Amino acid sequence: MMWARLATRGGGLCALCGGGGGGSVRWARSRSTLWNTGHVARAHSVLAPAATAVTGTAAPVTEVAPTTAPPKTTTTPTTCTAAASSKTTTTPTACTAAASSTATAAPTTTAAVAPVTTTATAPVATVGTCTTGAMMTRMMASIRHLHRSSAAWRTSTYSSASVGSAASTATVAAALTESERADIRRILSKDARVLTLSGDHGDSESTSQPKLVSKHPMLGDIHRATKDLDVDMASVLLQKSVALADQGILLPDTSFHSLLYIFATANLPLKAFQTYEMLLSVGYQPSENVLSKLVALCASNNDLDLAQDVINTMRRFNIVPHYRTFWKLIETRARVDATVAIEEVSRVMDELRMPYPGHSAYESMNDVLAVVVECAVQQLCGDERVQQLAVLFRLFETSNQPLGERLCAAILEHVGRSDEWDVAPTTIEQHTGRCMSCADALRPIALSDDDLSQLSGAVTQYLQHERVPDTEVASLKQMIENLGDVEIFIDGLNVGHFGVKAFQLDLVLAVAHQLKAAGYSYVVVLRRHAIKRTNRWQQARIDELQDEGRLLLLADKLSDDIRFICAAVQLRPHSYVLTNDMFRDHMYRVSKIPGGHLFDRWRRGHCISYDMVYKRGSRQPTINLMWPPKHDNVAQPTETAWHLPCVDNTWLCCAYADQLVG
Repeated sequence: MMWARLATRGGGLCALCGGGGGGSVRWARSRSTLWNTGHVARAHSVLAPAATAVTGTAAPVTEVAPTTAPPKTTTTPTTCTAAASSKTTTTPTACTAAASSTATAAPTTTAAVAPVTTTATAPVATVGTCTTGAMMTRMMASIRHLHRSSAAWRTSTYSSASVGSAASTATVAAALTESERADIRRILSKDARVLTLSGDHGDSESTSQPKLVSKHPMLGDIHRATKDLDVDMASVLLQKSVALADQGILLPDTSFHSLLYIFATANLPLKAFQTYEMLLSVGYQPSENVLSKLVALCASNNDLDLAQDVINTMRRFNIVPHYRTFWKLIETRARVDATVAIEEVSRVMDELRMPYPGHSAYESMNDVLAVVVECAVQQLCGDERVQQLAVLFRLFETSNQPLGERLCAAILEHVGRSDEWDVAPTTIEQHTGRCMSCADALRPIALSDDDLSQLSGAVTQYLQHERVPDTEVASLKQMIENLGDVEIFIDGLNVGHFGVKAFQLDLVLAVAHQLKAAGYSYVVVLRRHAIKRTNRWQQARIDELQDEGRLLLLADKLSDDIRFICAAVQLRPHSYVLTNDMFRDHMYRVSKIPGGHLFDRWRRGHCISYDMVYKRGSRQPTINLMWPPKHDNVAQPTETAWHLPCVDNTWLCCAYADQLVG
């Protein structure tokens, strides 16, 4: 990189052309291509109107005869209305530089001429005063323009290959023929070659082993082709990558992924699958990202059978699908047959864990489900529409997640217009759980004794699956039994890390003090390492908690989440846990055990979330407790309606128009 001095203090000369300057010192960082390709004149000609744009005065231009090449026409940008002012400025010198045919900078020519004020197009280079910070901005814009123009040169260089230029401009690919589909199915039936790779610095025992390289000039070309979505360049680079592999030089698999991304974005399915075939031929295993991209590509072209073949290929390679694998397929299928799309959604929710709010796939899932709801209302009618929407609502119930904004809007707009439903926003009374729209009461969130017994057995199996030693579990049970009555277990590590990375014992002690003042029976659960470094005040508070039997110290190797699952579920099933932890990982694994599906319901009804606020003039935070509701806060049916929770803590009441029970 080079640095160019645009202006000097006190009216020095511009480092680009020697023109007059003034004001503060400005520096610009530019690409070396600006100086090596002879485009200094063009860059500086763009800088000239900067003074006009800032001062509101038209910049003078000077006509100079061309030297070696015909001058290019430069258009002066339109300035503000103040440009019509009678004020004019003169520049005693002018400079021009023309790019030679050998792409080297030509010497400048200086001439003294009379100033001419104009804002029209001039067929020659323009000269201005380098006085403002906007000149540096225009210079960088010129550099970016030159960088983009070099991409055109690269395209013309690679266009000599046997690749049709029409493919690069195609946005909608024609429907695949039967022979092309057969060729794609043949590609999907292939397996990857088994190769032994050697690294950049590894010694290869055999010359037949390809060498995996992490640095190669073609990697930069692939990056630029991906950035510009250059199909012609990508086709040539794909052929060269395979040729390098035949020579024993193997580019990273991400290079082939990038090339496949270009063809898939350009909606060229045959080229994308050919890239996938070459990926296999050089010895790489396919990834979930690549196959998911192919599924979306087939679904975008309404070829659902071929998209399903790609999913079957993914399972053949023992690749676990992702949410993105199915969304485009479900969306396309919903526009054809909403009933089949709802069945597909049911299978996906059984196979994959439902994404929670804040997850990267949560918004995409809600967008697709909104399309499914819209298509179901449009395609179905009567009892069939009621039944299929009830199936979809039951999927929302099993997901235990609130509905996104777009999905709620689709239900309110499309389902509310149907003859079978009456949809309205509503609120649920906190203490009674009664809907303010239909007056139905939601089911209570508390678990019965039978449910608690099933959940306790599921937790016991889970602790065995996690290989928690029985001695540690027995020791934990003994300590909890000696505590007496406990209303709230305080997750010490979760509270101590609230808003900070480093553990703060003062936060835990402040929360314990406020709960004691409020009259709650509590126990602080901590690991032993959390109290190793304490000051005198902290040690005095810890000794006080131990004397009162309000401190439970666990071994450092025992998992934080497992201790609460064991302590609160099995030993104190009616107690609460003060934590902001959602236990998502454990909840998913426990739910696979018979009776474990009740764990999420227990969590929603027994976990107290909190927030801390520092008031002015106080060094101790004030804790705000958010107690769980008395009613279950997931989608659920009542006698006359379905109640659906939304992500913004509101509810939708979907009442049956004829008072049917779903």
